[in-house]
Amino acid sequence: MAYLPYVEPALSIILPLSTFIVLLNLARNILDHALYCGLIGEIIIGILFGLPTSGTLLLSQPIQETVQCLGYLGLVGLVFEGGLTTDLGLLRKTIWTTLAAGAVGILAPMILSLSLLGMQFPISEGEKGKYSTPLAAFSASVALCSTSLGSTFIILTSANMQKTPVGTLIAGAAMIDDVLVLVMVKIVIALGQDQSDVWTIVRPAVSSLGLILVAVLMALFIIRPLWHAICSIFAIDRGDTTPLEDEIDAGKGISRHTGFLLSTLMLIVLVTLAAYVEGSVLLAAFLAGAVVRYTWQENEDMLVDYPTRMFEEYYKPIMDYVFIPFFFASIGFSIPISGMFVSSVAWKGLLYSILMFIAKGVVGVVLYFDYFTEKWTLNGKRKLPKPTDHEQQISQHGSPGPVDHSLKPRVPKAPHLDAIIVGSTMIARGGFGFLVASEAQSSGALALKSKSAGEHRAPAPRDGIHTLDVVEDQIFLVIIWALVLCTIAGPIVSGFAVRRKLAGKKCECGIAQGGFGEDIACHLCL
Repeated sequence: MAYLPYVEPALSIILPLSTFIVLLNLARNILDHALYCGLIGEIIIGILFGLPTSGTLLLSQPIQETVQCLGYLGLVGLVFEGGLTTDLGLLRKTIWTTLAAGAVGILAPMILSLSLLGMQFPISEGEKGKYSTPLAAFSASVALCSTSLGSTFIILTSANMQKTPVGTLIAGAAMIDDVLVLVMVKIVIALGQDQSDVWTIVRPAVSSLGLILVAVLMALFIIRPLWHAICSIFAIDRGDTTPLEDEIDAGKGISRHTGFLLSTLMLIVLVTLAAYVEGSVLLAAFLAGAVVRYTWQENEDMLVDYPTRMFEEYYKPIMDYVFIPFFFASIGFSIPISGMFVSSVAWKGLLYSILMFIAKGVVGVVLYFDYFTEKWTLNGKRKLPKPTDHEQQISQHGSPGPVDHSLKPRVPKAPHLDAIIVGSTMIARGGFGFLVASEAQSSGALALKSKSAGEHRAPAPRDGIHTLDVVEDQIFLVIIWALVLCTIAGPIVSGFAVRRKLAGKKCECGIAQGGFGEDIACHLCL
């Protein structure tokens, strides 16, 4: 019988790994307090400890692969938290604005990525440079259409904006963009490998839509009735003497421990189902959180938010200090930093980065739709009819009673700061963008010239390490430039905007005021 004997790890393994974990948390805490973008520090530490910079000197390849796997667990948990804390009522109210934001987040990068068609990439000294193919430009746009869900939820959590209209809009738009990118990346791979099977291309879209439908139907007709049946059996009569709020949801008889087991079971079921049907695992995690909240927290006005408290007790400690730092560090592992500073690539990468920064930044413009609609409606109400003779007589001899100023319509406030927060939060691309770029590169979709029949890029080696060809992979490096700079610059801008908003607001503890522009929490609530 085979078994793995226990062997004491060598100091050469323990010391770099412990240093890696400590530096990740130290860098995150420093930048979180300064700019609300601690993830930047984690990415930088990942670059320094990863293969592109230090090779396997500090962390061996198996350890780096383990960090990637654990980091992806952190991403799944982070998206699960996003669904668990999303106010479904607010999501319904802002659904059209959310859809508009998602559409802008897809269309703008696609349009601006056409600029790659005009960039000439040198092949050799004696040969004329090549231009990007339409497939390569489309592949680049798909990679840059993604939004970093990890960065998004980290920013929203650090600013306590998860349950605000702006936070709900950002989370919904980011999820929409990533689901559409999941579909489009399959198209990129199929075209790069000269596949023509329609089902292979459309299967991710059908799977994701089916997953949403299954989750909704299960929540309405199976999970919630079953939950009520269980609660009716185990419900506890608390009385007036036993304070059980800290441990037990007295109205349902479900403790946080039981809630943790049931919630985790729901997460495992939906994620497994999504992976089996080739749908989005991250979408499944978000749906699992939303289903748990819909089932457990029926009344959003309840004094105790049991789903959130359960998550903070069981998930958050290990996620905050291990899994999430590992996720952002694994992004740093995937950045080929040494090949990015070739002169023919660097300026194109900077230019494309600026365009992609603008492409996602304009998503914040959708907030002005509601603002102008409300303003035009208010201007219409101000056009009062001409007063009658009786009203004129009253105005000349004095009003018979006091004027009710409470009926005066509220003048809408321009959502400039909220628009900056929405746009800058959507700018960060994160691990999903790197994954899409790598898939496109491996399939041959980023080639500078069209492939002849039957010609494909050499498959990746079995050890999982890709060797970069600076000439052949120039478009890939330009995409990496945009992914890196957007992932760094977006949270920094968002952090400044959030800090500016926090400085100008009194504590409202994250409670929405009914419209965009009036939802934020104070420093004490963070």
